[in-house]
Amino acid sequence: MQALRLSLLGPIEIEFQNRQFSGAPHDKGFMLLSYLAAESDRPHSREALAEMLWPDLPAERGRHNLRQTLFRLRSLLGNGAAGDFLETDRHRVWFNRHSDYRLDLDQFLHARDDDMESLLYRLGLYRGMFMEDLRNEAGEDFGLWLEERRARTHRLMLTMLEAACTRYESQNDPMAALRWAGRYVELAPWDEDGHRRLIRLLADNGQRGAAIAHYRAMAESLDRELGIAPSPESRRLLERIEQTATPQTDTRTRNPAWHGEHHAGLAHEYRQITVLRCGFAYQDIEDPEAFAEEVAEPIALAVRIIEEHNGWIAAARSTGILAYFGWPTADERAATHAVRAAIGVVNQVSDPIGRKLATGIHTGPIILTGETSRPDTIGMTTDIAVRLQVSARPGIIAISEATRRCIRDHFELTALPPLSMAEQKRPLSVWRVHRGSQGALMDGRAQKPPLIGRDAELECLLDDWEQAQSGRCTITVLVGDAGLGKTRLLQALHEKADRPLLRETYCDPLMQQTPYHPIMHFFRRHLDLPRHCPDTLVTRALSEHYAGFPNQGEAIIKPLQWLLARPSSPQEQDTNAHSGDGERHQLAEAVAALLETSAEATPLLLVIEDLHWADPSTLALLGYLATRLARARVHICLTMRSTACLPANLIDRARILQLRPLDLKSSLHLTQRIAPPDKTSGDFALVIAKQSEGNPLFIVELTHMLHDDALDDALPGKLQELISTRIEQAGADKPLLRAAAIIGREFSTAHLAGLLQLPEETVSAGLDRLTQRHLIDQPADDNEHYHFTHALVHQTTYQSATRSQRRALHQQYAALLQSENDPDAGAIAWHLTETGSYADAVGWWLKSGRDAAGMAAYVEATSHFERGLQLLEHSPERARLWSIELDLLINLAYPLAITQGYYGAKSERLYRRALEISKDHDVEPRQSLALLRSYWFGASSRKSFSESRLIAGRMIELAESVHANAFTALGHYLYGNASLWLGDFSLARDHLEETLSRMDRKDQETEQFLRNDQQFDVTATGYLGWNLWFLGHIDRSLRMTQRAVHMAETRHHPATLMAALATYIGTRIWCQRADEVAVAAKRLGALCREHGFRIWDDVAVLAEAWARTVNAGRCEPGGLDEAEETLHRVVTLWPGGATGFQYILLDACLFAADTTRGWRILSQAWTSMQATGSRAYHVGCKLAEARLLALEGQNHEHCLREAIEIAEQQQARSLEILAWGRLARHYAAHDIRLPEGIHERLIDMLDHCSGIELAPELAFIEKQLRGFA
Repeated sequence: MQALRLSLLGPIEIEFQNRQFSGAPHDKGFMLLSYLAAESDRPHSREALAEMLWPDLPAERGRHNLRQTLFRLRSLLGNGAAGDFLETDRHRVWFNRHSDYRLDLDQFLHARDDDMESLLYRLGLYRGMFMEDLRNEAGEDFGLWLEERRARTHRLMLTMLEAACTRYESQNDPMAALRWAGRYVELAPWDEDGHRRLIRLLADNGQRGAAIAHYRAMAESLDRELGIAPSPESRRLLERIEQTATPQTDTRTRNPAWHGEHHAGLAHEYRQITVLRCGFAYQDIEDPEAFAEEVAEPIALAVRIIEEHNGWIAAARSTGILAYFGWPTADERAATHAVRAAIGVVNQVSDPIGRKLATGIHTGPIILTGETSRPDTIGMTTDIAVRLQVSARPGIIAISEATRRCIRDHFELTALPPLSMAEQKRPLSVWRVHRGSQGALMDGRAQKPPLIGRDAELECLLDDWEQAQSGRCTITVLVGDAGLGKTRLLQALHEKADRPLLRETYCDPLMQQTPYHPIMHFFRRHLDLPRHCPDTLVTRALSEHYAGFPNQGEAIIKPLQWLLARPSSPQEQDTNAHSGDGERHQLAEAVAALLETSAEATPLLLVIEDLHWADPSTLALLGYLATRLARARVHICLTMRSTACLPANLIDRARILQLRPLDLKSSLHLTQRIAPPDKTSGDFALVIAKQSEGNPLFIVELTHMLHDDALDDALPGKLQELISTRIEQAGADKPLLRAAAIIGREFSTAHLAGLLQLPEETVSAGLDRLTQRHLIDQPADDNEHYHFTHALVHQTTYQSATRSQRRALHQQYAALLQSENDPDAGAIAWHLTETGSYADAVGWWLKSGRDAAGMAAYVEATSHFERGLQLLEHSPERARLWSIELDLLINLAYPLAITQGYYGAKSERLYRRALEISKDHDVEPRQSLALLRSYWFGASSRKSFSESRLIAGRMIELAESVHANAFTALGHYLYGNASLWLGDFSLARDHLEETLSRMDRKDQETEQFLRNDQQFDVTATGYLGWNLWFLGHIDRSLRMTQRAVHMAETRHHPATLMAALATYIGTRIWCQRADEVAVAAKRLGALCREHGFRIWDDVAVLAEAWARTVNAGRCEPGGLDEAEETLHRVVTLWPGGATGFQYILLDACLFAADTTRGWRILSQAWTSMQATGSRAYHVGCKLAEARLLALEGQNHEHCLREAIEIAEQQQARSLEILAWGRLARHYAAHDIRLPEGIHERLIDMLDHCSGIELAPELAFIEKQLRGFA
């Protein structure tokens, strides 16, 4: 066996000396190893490898990473029998093809198919797509290589599958040909020839119903995805099959209304069955006729035994028997019956025939459609059973792992060697059945289960509750997998705390991108408001409930009205969407005030369940509450499966309680407490306790079935299987339950009745029966709404519906939502997406994204816009929907920029696509203007500010020509912005002032493409203030940047406040006002972390590091390491602003006397200036260079003179004064006086400045020049 084994066809598996490495798909080292092994025919340059794997890093940093990665790989792998696996020289790296290794790709691409065995071996190597689980965390070049390899191996696999089908057909083995034909269709669902071959093979193999069903599914897919009908050749094939097909007998009995003709599809379902195949090896058959006579009687006996155990005989030939258990009648003991039937056959069929029989049994899912006379039309579950039988020795009963999970503890088993199958990603675990065991099995039914084994967790909860009562808000997070008893633990807390004031809600997985969904859900339930109701009803309910609230009625009613009451018309909604920007903060404050005031009279328990499904806005609100309610008598209890999504400020204040499975003693105790009185014997309860694996919900669900006497001697192996079995017990009401699952975990009778087009009374009767089965539940005070008893019950029910059934119901429900007066855009978009109606869904994703952006929920907005674009990429109607795609691209630009970085690789790709559309189509002027805005983002962020200024000029011209006032003002702002960065401060002032004279906030809010952007009157104010500093108006600069922050605060628009704080900080860094910078930077960081603004969070880190260094005078060695790492990250995200960020750290290095780092940052700043044309910090960097030289005792006069010359050209009075002041100090140190003419010129310049005293260094220079120092 080779020392190193690399399996890349499918999920990446790397094994060295029988030890498998984990994390291979996410490790750059293993990516490098896989690439070199796959491309081992040539050496690779170090530069190319570094650029491919670390494209975003500087070249030297990339090569350093490459060296480190190669060193780590050699440390992990050592040497093979034939030397190192990796060979290197100074410039190249290559894989040693003579080393002791095995690569599946080599054998797959280069092996010969002279015989069937070789072909099957190659087919077995293809476990899936090449490097299937790899997340491309490298660059575009690696991604292109990966896609090329995937396409090449996929094409070759299809070619080999065709060869396998052809060979098996020529050998008259239709079962084998059918298996590979099915695999072909799975890999190439778009290939009609492949579908036609599969349909023909199904019919030839006696599965005519399955063939017809597959044709119909193919026809539906072609019509839906491509808008075409099957080819004439396919239709002729169907006609030939239908001529020989026998009609189905109508076996329907009296069923509820959801089984009627209008809901025939609801009867289709996934069902779990067990397949038994027993037979003889073909090599035992020398004379077929004689053999048939010999086995006729034993085969007939075996058939009778199987039928006695409730098996359904699908085929009984001389070579063996194929039988199904759990079909046509569902049987949750199907696996047990199948194994017992197999044991009966082995025991009762006499020798020598009995010794020659081998049996295979497998349990798996099938699709029941009612269109075929036998189950498993796809054949996968049956095929595994057949393979088990073929691989077993005569006289052996071999079962799969899936079957073992259903029968364990009932039979004596031993492990057999795993079975490798080409169709399976991993070898199949196989077990041998010896005989039935004598152990007892038990069932039970629970009422409300007692709390067992959670004393420590309950004590922690009570302790936190006691602290909350004393006036300190406490937060407890219960973390654990589904079913571990998180909700039951909170129920116990509520009981032990004497039922305090309770406020509770939950998060819905379907609403993860709907802003504030848990909050909306709570208030609608609390106020008894239907989901969709008139604004007047919302206003009346809020007024009646909160008008008398102590001192805060209006402050609470207004934001809640914004949250709950939607505009009555689309036009009104569009007009008012921007107003949501400021309401986020007011909403958070209103919720906090309600909780705080309610808790003044009596301590309050706030419960939010399933927080792992929370939307980002709700998480941000919780983070706010954690700080805001620090001294309130509130105990916040959260349940979730993982803490990964929790805000950091919430984690810091919370007690995390990780729930573990119960131990066996507690499980047994719980089982005995809730089981029926006649089924609590030690052995019987012990079986339940063991099988529960410590999951309380498993025990509860199992005992529910015990009360119904639903189990005899079969236990599902896992919770998911148990719930599936319970869902099966819903019987005739299963279609109703599946329809409810399509709506969501919570649903209303009215919506479900509307979906099924049935009277509410009829639907209510079925829901009552499902409630009695403990599958759904209803709040005690609500006769209209229901919810699934657990998220897993909902999930399992949803997945039991067939794909076509789910699509049809999603389509119907989406239509129902669209017919309402106030349609929920996000819900409609999601349901249409699930139907595959991408062309219809994208418009709703656009609308829901705009709704989210209107609430300043930019994370959710980005998700919605990107979802729409993803759907368009897979839609055959993409060309027709170019206008919607362009709107999606334009609307996405701003949310994407502030959440993921200004004009990164993704933004560049999206902009290029938008540009393609605009060139190919006659776009509206405002779309062109919005596209110019996106283009300006790219030019100013990644290219040059000169180009961005030209773009702004074009925007002004176009906007004026179409009288787009808001875009005209925006063009002047963008022109002034670019001019400032170019160091053209006078021109920047003119355009920024023009912006403020033209910009009308109402104009911006009425522009569809600007409504959810930052508010440019505020941003322009901040930029003008920043620009005035350079022009020497220090007092006006500080006032205007302060004013910009105040304006943004009153608007409550986080992105605008972020921009205002940035200009505020930039101005005060020039003025060396470290304390003010520290406060603003801390605030900026908190704002960015709350709303997911990546870039400016890093800027806040840099500013805080600057303030700390200035206040301290120096810093510890390495004290600026973190800041430098942050600088590298932010420069990568926004190269256009690099010089500004680099100057902040450069100035900190000067205060810290860290010259080594200072020279490094200065070098990077010169590079950035050259790349982008930015000159705003040119003088600042020259002054910094002079200080670095001075710190090292070198002459720096030439740097100061260059700084003076540049500042004079830029008309930057403040910078020129700084440069002359430092040169004057240099002269004074060498007893040289400034020339009189220069002195007079500087005095005149100071006279034209204002507020010099507000900037310490400028004030000192003025005193020197005026003779006061």
